[in-house]
Amino acid sequence: MGKIVSGLRVELSDLVKTPGDRVYRVSKEKLIPTKELQDKYKVYTYFPYEKESNIELYTFEIQPGSSYFSGTHGENTEEYVIVEQGVLTLSVGGTAYCVKEGDAVRFDTDRNHEYQNRGSKLLKIVCVFHYSA
Repeated sequence: MGKIVSGLRVELSDLVKTPGDRVYRVSKEKLIPTKELQDKYKVYTYFPYEKESNIELYTFEIQPGSSYFSGTHGENTEEYVIVEQGVLTLSVGGTAYCVKEGDAVRFDTDRNHEYQNRGSKLLKIVCVFHYSA
């Protein structure tokens, strides 16, 4: 067994442990906004960073005429955004991109970026952060 563990470069406990329950359910009605600016935006954290997954999952709700500014998240980080409702104007490093309802965008987060709702209805987006090794 020692040669197998050494060859695979894993811990023996990882090979013999019983798999855990990997189903996690999050109910939006029980979430409290992680960040909020009254009458402007709300950010909800569904899954915070975990070393094992290297991701975080958020939703943003941005009111018409409002925006949410984010600084850099450092190197080796990507952001994936899906627009659930409305139209997102995403500014990354000084360039603006229009992302329509049902569409998605991915970008490196080593630059300042801003999510803007220039529309007339509530903007809802899903945002996944991925941290590369």
